[in-house]
Amino acid sequence: MEERHDLIIRGGMVADGEGGALVRVDVAVDGDHISGVGQLDGATARQVVDAPGQVVAPGFIDVHNHANNEVDGGILRIPHADNMLRQGVTTLIGGNCGGSPLPIGKHLDEVAKLPIKQNYAILVGLASVRSKVMQGKPEIPNAAQRDQIRRMAAEAVDEGALGISAGYFPDYVQLPEIVAGARGASERGGVYASHIRSEGDRLFEAVTEIIYISELADTPVNISHIKTFGKANWHKCDDLLAMLDKAAARGVPITADRYSYLAAYGGLVDMLPGWARAKWKTGLTPDERDRMRQEIQEKFERMAGPESVLCAPWWPDPAYGGKSIAQIAQEQGKHPADMAMEVSFRPKTSYVRFAMCEENLRKIYAHPVVMVATDGHLRTLDDGYNHPRNYGTFPRVLAKYVREDKVISLETAIAKMTSMPAKTFRIPQRGLVREGYFADLVIFDPQRVRDMATFENPHQYPVGISTVILNGGLAVKDGQTTSDSFGRVLRKGS
Repeated sequence: MEERHDLIIRGGMVADGEGGALVRVDVAVDGDHISGVGQLDGATARQVVDAPGQVVAPGFIDVHNHANNEVDGGILRIPHADNMLRQGVTTLIGGNCGGSPLPIGKHLDEVAKLPIKQNYAILVGLASVRSKVMQGKPEIPNAAQRDQIRRMAAEAVDEGALGISAGYFPDYVQLPEIVAGARGASERGGVYASHIRSEGDRLFEAVTEIIYISELADTPVNISHIKTFGKANWHKCDDLLAMLDKAAARGVPITADRYSYLAAYGGLVDMLPGWARAKWKTGLTPDERDRMRQEIQEKFERMAGPESVLCAPWWPDPAYGGKSIAQIAQEQGKHPADMAMEVSFRPKTSYVRFAMCEENLRKIYAHPVVMVATDGHLRTLDDGYNHPRNYGTFPRVLAKYVREDKVISLETAIAKMTSMPAKTFRIPQRGLVREGYFADLVIFDPQRVRDMATFENPHQYPVGISTVILNGGLAVKDGQTTSDSFGRVLRKGS
């Protein structure tokens, strides 16, 4: 009897996702699963995708993004956004850097009702849990409150969160409450991901802290968007990576992720000194403003100056969008530090800050525990200024760090995008091209794939990715997003 499938991908070079050599075999899909990998010459299918000269890989898993962030759009408002899908991302993990909706179960139920374009999972944010327990007060929690943080973290994982995230710690957030949240998630099989306390001047202390948290809470730990931030800290990269090696050698389950650009993106409030962030909404005294002005100026001096900070409003704004703090200050006749303070207080204005170096990024991607992630957001084409990583992170790795610079092999890069994320965040049956796994697949031309988004024109789709298959459905066909939505909510334990 003739073997007939729903879909067959013929003639492609299959990357298994584990780093194995490419193999020219066919891939069959039935329903939402891969039903065969091998020579399928005698089989037929309702749909056939011819892939000679192309790589067939597992769908990319983006372990660090902010797809949940409703202030910045978010999946509830723009479930149709395809800026991630077109770069091969089939699974998004939101809730990073300490912020998430609460309760997690309700949020996931709301997302599940929408026609989403990717699979969607989430971490519970420690800052969100802490704020609820402490009623938003910048106080140190007592033992009972820490236990409440632990219990809420555990409940969030029970509701479907993959673990807990943390980041952007104000000075009043202390180690015991972080450990409580991480331990609560770990008790239910969740992981801990963290934007560390410092990526620059106190980098080593921050990495030491996150390793210590892993050991105290008995949890795997992932360092979010690992970097050496600011020119004054670029020399620390080798020692940073050596710290990861030493921790792993003594059994600490440590990983990290990184986007493929030299500029960060975040709220302009990040330009403010840590002590001022809890006060800026309620107002500062004249002495505090003078102190903050001086510290911002010192921060500029440690980096590449106010020229290296570009404003990124969340809607089109010709007065600010894509312009540097130095440029805006000159146009308005103000000191750059004063301009930075003023823009920081504007609603919905973020920044793109050039503060990293190419040599270090290459070393980071070459390290065996580092995965690829966007640190991005869902975007609608041509709507506002944004970071090019929202459109180009994964293709940029394949073009620049694999094909051109040969920092890592193609097989290694794909593993950093697929099986490593699935294993780290404990997502079952995804991240490999293997019979019985969900049919999340990306097909691309290894000689042509490339990011097109730039800092001058960030709203550009990549090229060279012809097909994306999501849960067995054709989500991208002939390089164009289809009208169908095959995404699913992925809950811990489901």
